Amino acid sequence: MVQVKHLTKSYGADAVLRDISFELEKGKIYGLIGPNGAGKSTLMNILTGYLAQSGGEVLIDGISMSSAPREAKKRIGYLPEVPPLYGDMTVREYLNFSARLKKIPKPQLGSELSSAMELAGIADVPDRLIRNLSKGYRQRVGLACAVLGGPGLVILDEPSAGLDPKQMVEMRGTIKSFLGKSTVLVSSHLLHEIESVCDELLLICRGRLLAKGSPAELRARAGAGAALRLLAVGSAEKTERALSAVPAELKWTLMQEQDGKCVYTIETRRGKDVREEVFRAFAHADCPILEMKQINCSLEELFLKLTGGEEGSEA
Repeated sequence: MVQVKHLTKSYGADAVLRDISFELEKGKIYGLIGPNGAGKSTLMNILTGYLAQSGGEVLIDGISMSSAPREAKKRIGYLPEVPPLYGDMTVREYLNFSARLKKIPKPQLGSELSSAMELAGIADVPDRLIRNLSKGYRQRVGLACAVLGGPGLVILDEPSAGLDPKQMVEMRGTIKSFLGKSTVLVSSHLLHEIESVCDELLLICRGRLLAKGSPAELRARAGAGAALRLLAVGSAEKTERALSAVPAELKWTLMQEQDGKCVYTIETRRGKDVREEVFRAFAHADCPILEMKQINCSLEELFLKLTGGEEGSEA
């Protein structure tokens, strides 16, 4: 659906994007993450045709954004962080105006407006003035505008900005509804939200694409696989002998010893799954396991591992 080839953007001697290349598959949801100033907004502006790149190429459905921008833009829906809404229009008037700008044929206009309002959750306020809507509803109006015409690529910049917890949950549900239909690129600083809705992540830092893959793949790359939390019956001496007998390289921390039970956090080399080996070793040592569960490295921790905790230096 989307091909980005050796994309660069510079302002004089200042490079904002440096030789970025990636592909986005049809029907998948991608998360764009990175420190402030890493180049995320610049990348999205180039993908949507709002900004010209200094070098490289962007193809939308095989159509070049540089040589055929009008055709390429027909396939894109964009929700900026602050949607450019007209407060004196009603929701229906604004969407009708947007549909005409998108040159949606008149016979399809009614069904397209209804579909977009339903998807965005604003079918109950079509005749309300936009200036009288809450922040959450205004965000939904922007989303409805973005999906008008059924674009193949939908780009969402901070879609949950300013929303309350209930509205955030609803927005996540809306984004998930695109799965298998449109390609979606979501940029957000809410990393737990990104992980909950996205199939793959693109991590940008200092204008470069540092990593692309599923959260599990990025954790493996960073050596930040799942750790184990273990609660077992036995003294610290006895349970540590059992841990020492596991045929794998382990690093463990005794978190608590009380009432003849021990709680451990166990890390393995590059996140290898050692639950079976741990179970057998503790059974052999006659240390019953009461609880054993995996604890994933959070996306925030993964972000810091891969970026080294750096802030971006470019706008």
